[in-house]
Amino acid sequence: MTGCVLALAAAAAFADSFVQVTTRTGNDMIDWGQFGPTFTQIQSPASWTSMLGASGTVSDLGTLERRDEGSGWIGIFNIGDHLLWNQDNGNVIDIHFDTPISLGGPKSRTTSSVSTRAVSRP
Repeated sequence: MTGCVLALAAAAAFADSFVQVTTRTGNDMIDWGQFGPTFTQIQSPASWTSMLGASGTVSDLGTLERRDEGSGWIGIFNIGDHLLWNQDNGNVIDIHFDTPISLGGPKSRTTSSVSTRAVSRP
């Protein structure tokens, strides 16, 4: 299987500096389950709202698909995690935040040579 699956963010990264963090320090997240149950087709761009009310769009210049770990996807995520998949279309998934954020990071998996990267961009 080729393509890109993500639980938070993937696209070109823009930041002043990068620091590796091995534990979660944030208190907000984007729940991709807001787009519907597993196998739901999502036309991009699609608007999202985080658990604490941040907003933005997600796009891959095509159609994304909702999957759940253990139901439509078997990988490295926790069973039941809500995921987005680019349907092996080769496009990068871009997460845009409507307002700047100070920290952000992905929980992502690359299923081929497609790379995934965090994005923090107003």
